[in-house]
Amino acid sequence: MQSYSNKNNQISPKFKFWCSFWNYLYDNKKQFIIMKKIFLFFAFAGMAVFTGCDNDDDVVYTDNDTISQVIELTNVDFNAGNNFTIFYQFAPPTFDADVVLVYRLVNVDGFDVWQQIPRTIYLNNGGEVDYDFNFTADDVEIFMQSNEFADLNALPGLTQNQIFRIVRVPGFFANTVNVNSYDAVIEALGQQGGVEVHRLEN
Repeated sequence: MQSYSNKNNQISPKFKFWCSFWNYLYDNKKQFIIMKKIFLFFAFAGMAVFTGCDNDDDVVYTDNDTISQVIELTNVDFNAGNNFTIFYQFAPPTFDADVVLVYRLVNVDGFDVWQQIPRTIYLNNGGEVDYDFNFTADDVEIFMQSNEFADLNALPGLTQNQIFRIVRVPGFFANTVNVNSYDAVIEALGQQGGVEVHRLEN
């Protein structure tokens, strides 16, 4: 009788390994379940740590482009000829995040005070005079308006020889100081290295 070896009846080493491995897991399934829970705990803990580190709220953005400026405009006259409006052109232009503040010099009880505009002056006859401004990246527009009880042409004390200060600051700075107070703004700018007042005669 001819003998021969049937390779299909042989058990491969890989099959023996996996059989042994699964038998081990079955015999030690309680320890396996515990290890699985420990592994999952550390996995989720690690994800929480990395997620907490990637928090945009902790990022501080600094505007290094804006140059704080204070421009003083003197001898400003508002009249019908200029439609009670004056313009100042920025050099260089402002950035999108910049904030422009405008203050008008007034005398209060013998003291010079810089009042922020927009501002409304109330007259005894019921008249109202408004100082206001608009700004773009290229310039700032300061203008006057009044109601029907106030004639700007008859109010030289409010329209002639006016003095304004235009303050240009980064947007983040305006959120950290009381912009209603010119002195507070200048003091804060001084703490950041100071700023020079550029005086221009209109």
